[in-house]
Amino acid sequence: MKHIIYWVYHWYNDDERTLKTIGYFRSMDKARGAIEAVKSKSGFIDYPNGFGVDEVAIDQICWEDGFIS
Repeated sequence: MKHIIYWVYHWYNDDERTLKTIGYFRSMDKARGAIEAVKSKSGFIDYPNGFGVDEVAIDQICWEDGFIS
């Protein structure tokens, strides 16, 4: 059985220094609620389109092949 969590983040300008993890949540509804809770706060309000939610599988290696150069 695959266990999924939802990673909520905010990112703008394609600059990894602007990536902020909001949190990890058990459901999409909780993830959306987290966005609602912070979207009007400083650092987020100026970039309302910067929010994202990704599904993440628990106990799964995501970089099995390593980095390719």
